[in-house]
Amino acid sequence: MNFMPNFKVLYIMLKVKNIICLAMCLIICSTTLFFINFNNEADAEKIETIVLNLWQIDNFEGGKGSRASFIKNIGEKYYNKSKVFIKVTAISAESARINLNNGVVPDIISYGAGMYGIEKYVFDYQTWCYGAYCLLTLDNTADFLDINNQNCVINKGTGNFSSVAAAFCGLSEATFLQPTNAYLELINGKYKYLLGTQRDIFRLKTRETDFSYKIIDEFSDIFQNISVTAKDEMRKIYAKNFINFFINNLQNVSNLGLFNKKFANTEEELADFYKVEFKYSLKTAINKNFYDEILNCVNEKDLNKLKLYLNN
Repeated sequence: MNFMPNFKVLYIMLKVKNIICLAMCLIICSTTLFFINFNNEADAEKIETIVLNLWQIDNFEGGKGSRASFIKNIGEKYYNKSKVFIKVTAISAESARINLNNGVVPDIISYGAGMYGIEKYVFDYQTWCYGAYCLLTLDNTADFLDINNQNCVINKGTGNFSSVAAAFCGLSEATFLQPTNAYLELINGKYKYLLGTQRDIFRLKTRETDFSYKIIDEFSDIFQNISVTAKDEMRKIYAKNFINFFINNLQNVSNLGLFNKKFANTEEELADFYKVEFKYSLKTAINKNFYDEILNCVNEKDLNKLKLYLNN
């Protein structure tokens, strides 16, 4: 009997079987290594992504749009570049003070000048946009020389020192109203003039009505600052790096109806806001005692003492 053909067939089958087993082992090993590497890369990405908390405090009226959204958009560009994520939270001045008193401290704060309650957390600042106080009227023939306490209404503002601007204009005895109410009183003809800010200019532009305005250069505290507040040294470095990126990417800040002289567009309709130089200003965060002293000077009508509290 001849067993050689059967033996060859068996041998070939065993060889094929071994090859299949080896191939399956290679596939399993490759798949396992792929998932291990994938998970390691995902874990590495999680470790590399830093989240910085940024508070945006609107303690004065802007012009148009959201400052928080504006910062968020630049933060997204920064994330694509650095893998540092900027979590932006719009928060009121009072809520910020309460959180800080409870030990909740962000890494970065964007805030208006004259803000109190944050002064011991901010040691340096950069101003990233500004506005100004203005006198406005619907009378295009007005020369602004006849303004007095009876024919002018004051936009009280949302945390800024509008009373100081009024004092410099000799309007301390004028009527102070909430922003929208003051604007409506001008529109309704109850007052010839309104002491407001750039925000009121955009209110009138939206209404598409004729008006005239004059920038008040005697005083301003309409400055939006940004500061590092992180406690951890490494987070401070990350926060400083973001702020540097932010300050150099403000080309579109005029979309907020606010201004930055580094990115001035002299062809804009409100180009005169880039030219204004303020005689007196308040640009920094302050403490509550300082805040109260400024108001006391206004109430006492002591402009000379008031000037001592202001940067000039």
